[in-house]
Amino acid sequence: MKKIVIITLLALSVQLTFSQERVLNWFPEGLLIHPYISNFLEPKMGVQFAAGANNIRLDIGNSRDILHYSAEKGVTYSFGADFFTYTKLRGENDFHFPVEAVDYLFGLNAGYKKLTTHGSYGMRFRFSHISAHLADGRYNKTQSRCSR
Repeated sequence: MKKIVIITLLALSVQLTFSQERVLNWFPEGLLIHPYISNFLEPKMGVQFAAGANNIRLDIGNSRDILHYSAEKGVTYSFGADFFTYTKLRGENDFHFPVEAVDYLFGLNAGYKKLTTHGSYGMRFRFSHISAHLADGRYNKTQSRCSR
């Protein structure tokens, strides 16, 4: 099955690359549709501290376009992958930060963008899996069971 998929992708790539008006770009530099900064389900890198609480959040992730395909002038399609984690840490003495919980998101995305004389518009579809897990940093040594 893998061989069939690889051969099909290569044949499609060769056909699309040698077409006159069509452009196929594997692993492009940037994203066709940029992540929305205010959405908490977008990839980001950073640390957040909750004021007055021993609560630290570490976000690590990225969204990459794997393929840009321009079928006609001013229209571009993209296909890519998303992967990121949202991690809850607890601060302890001696610069230790046990991981209490981790939420994972990974999946595929597809985008469409059209350039017009007045600007551009587009859309993005994301198919992803989100899962949440307690980690071993949630363990409380003094109670010998999970802390609450």
